[in-house]
Amino acid sequence: LYDVFPTANLLTQKNIEVFLTSLAINGKRSASSITLITDSCRNFYRYLKKVKEVQADLTNPFVVPEDYRISSKPNSRAKFKSEPWQPFDPEDIVYLYGCAIDLNDIQLSNSILIASYTGMRIEEISSLKCENVNLNKFVFKIIASKTAAGIRTIPIHSKIKTLVNKLLLISSDGYVISGLSISKY
Repeated sequence: LYDVFPTANLLTQKNIEVFLTSLAINGKRSASSITLITDSCRNFYRYLKKVKEVQADLTNPFVVPEDYRISSKPNSRAKFKSEPWQPFDPEDIVYLYGCAIDLNDIQLSNSILIASYTGMRIEEISSLKCENVNLNKFVFKIIASKTAAGIRTIPIHSKIKTLVNKLLLISSDGYVISGLSISKY
């Protein structure tokens, strides 16, 4: 951005649109790359406003050009459509579980098994603490989730009760899936 626009006064709506379109065409960037670049530049422009390099009342010129917008709405006229998330087919889950077993990835295979019988998100399984498992009532308590609706109590299926008991007994860090590194992955 700085190489093309060395001064803030050059950051106009028209200049930015030409810049982003040029990145897409000449730089052979995908619509999703253009969106990511635009988002980063938009944040930088907010910073410029904060440090008073740009007038606070100016509109942020970083908008994804019309030809590179991505939409998941079925009636959208956007050229690029994102497909809604599709659940795995049951045979795919069995295949993934088998691959995790073949790789001897116990944490992954246990996570897949718990997800299969509960519908929990991977983040929910990874952050599930032993204290949020009630073996008397055979339930998991999700106390933090991506959405408010995600905070809930989930019954522990009879097929994974033994696994859950074992995981609670061997936990070395207070988590049901013990030993995971702390990262978004």
